[in-house]
Amino acid sequence: MSTDPGTGMQRREFLKLTGAATAFGLTHRALGGEIQRISILIDAADPCTSQDPIHWAAAQLRAAAMAKGVRCQIVHAPDQAQGSGLVVLVAGPTSSLAQTFPQPDHLFASVESVRLAPGRLLEAPAILVSAAGERGFVYGLLELAERVQFHADVASGLHLEAAMEEHPANQLRSVSRLFCSEVEDKPWYYDQDFWRAYLGVLASSRFNRFNLTFGLGYDFPRGVTGDYLHFPYPYLVDVPGYDVRVIRLANEEGPQPPAPLTPEEREKNLQRYVLLLLRPVRGGSSSNWDYGRMPTSGQTALTPITASKA
Repeated sequence: MSTDPGTGMQRREFLKLTGAATAFGLTHRALGGEIQRISILIDAADPCTSQDPIHWAAAQLRAAAMAKGVRCQIVHAPDQAQGSGLVVLVAGPTSSLAQTFPQPDHLFASVESVRLAPGRLLEAPAILVSAAGERGFVYGLLELAERVQFHADVASGLHLEAAMEEHPANQLRSVSRLFCSEVEDKPWYYDQDFWRAYLGVLASSRFNRFNLTFGLGYDFPRGVTGDYLHFPYPYLVDVPGYDVRVIRLANEEGPQPPAPLTPEEREKNLQRYVLLLLRPVRGGSSSNWDYGRMPTSGQTALTPITASKA
């Protein structure tokens, strides 16, 4: 399973034909040409499919279909999907709703494995998105959303002729983003729209860990010209019982540094940090946080951090 967001070649191969077409093939003829309405049926009886990341991924597929002019709804009961031109069933392999689809003769290789199978449900063409775990369902739904987004029409994007199954080659697939410049990095750190899109791309590219890194802008605390969040906690929290604050030194040879860090800015930094702790969960990925080390005693940085017992 590819973790390269630039090419996605292995994931594209994931959905190529792996065998001869079966009687369950979802061909253009089976779809009846242009699709007018899609129902994403999430099996309410399956505890795994009730997780928030799966509903988030289903919403991405719905948005992709609607952007192509196709009506799309997310439902939780079969009768709500009646009359659809295509049904996308999100259900585990033991679900009663999945029994009309071709059944595999083996268990999923991992909790991140995903299986897409064409078939019929409620007298309509259907695609089964099946997995053993939350992330597998997310990857399957995001794969369909990407196919819809990048094909000329929805019918071509959802054209399947046989069941396909894939599992990741690497258990851990991580990407890191470094905050090292107050001037260059503050805009994206505070930008909610940026994080929404960026973490969505990571989930679609099947990364399962995101690493926000502080304190790696310098190998040594010498010649530091900008250390915002280099030693992070005073930029994020006010420690009860201690007078911990970030101050700025005047620079006689150049422009004056900004004013000392205000409580309002520290709170703003913390709120963004807390949101980042929570947001990756929606895409089914884990969070991992790296922190820098305190500058060695006696070596001067641009922004000294003073601490004393209150």
